[in-house]
Amino acid sequence: MLLLVIMNDLIPYIERYFTSRLTPAEKEQFENRCRSDEAFADEVAFYIAVRGALRSELHGDKSKRVLDAVPDPKVVKLSRSKAFRVALSVAASVLLVILGYFVFFDRPQSSRQLAEAYINQHLMHLSQTMSGSRDSLQLGIEAYNRNDYTIALQAFQDVYRRQPNNRDAKEYTGYVYLVTKKYDQALQQFDELVSMGGRFNRGLFLKAVALMHRNASDDQEQATQLLRQVVTQKSGGSQEAEEWLRKF
Repeated sequence: MLLLVIMNDLIPYIERYFTSRLTPAEKEQFENRCRSDEAFADEVAFYIAVRGALRSELHGDKSKRVLDAVPDPKVVKLSRSKAFRVALSVAASVLLVILGYFVFFDRPQSSRQLAEAYINQHLMHLSQTMSGSRDSLQLGIEAYNRNDYTIALQAFQDVYRRQPNNRDAKEYTGYVYLVTKKYDQALQQFDELVSMGGRFNRGLFLKAVALMHRNASDDQEQATQLLRQVVTQKSGGSQEAEEWLRKF
């Protein structure tokens, strides 16, 4: 019977990563360590290889019992030497894949995560207007920034009724609907914003953001098409659109 010595305290840590039991900050730390610590990356690769070899070599209830026990013990006894040889051979190739993944690629984000990050960073707080007068738009911005979306919506709509060419009022109205997750109304506002024209109009881009955040069945495909239009037309949001398209 062959004795396979597996890394002691690293096993539970690695297991938590692959079973999604680390916090986002811990996941980032894990991935950074894979990039910078070759020995650690080697242990990650070996862990994956051992799990794969065990699945291949052992079967039935016995396989399940051994696999379930892998993260906890410091020493795992294998009854067949072939599993050990397979694990070693696979480990080298897996290591190359792991290192290549962490070095050359960022961990992919979903389109919804990209949209949510953008909303949190850019749309949750509006800049005050340059005018010193406390007009309806200014009052709407103040209400929006204190999360009083009902008052903000009324103010923005009032400005748009009186000034139908005011793109800010239309755009901010869409923001209110977007951050309150009233996606259909937000999409309508951004469609109307597009129809208003003008240089660097952000309507197409914001519509894509709304679709990505809603994340319904065909929203991703529609959002991708819109982002391509934004890049082609160099309209508002083209820089973010180009970056996001590389991540899809």
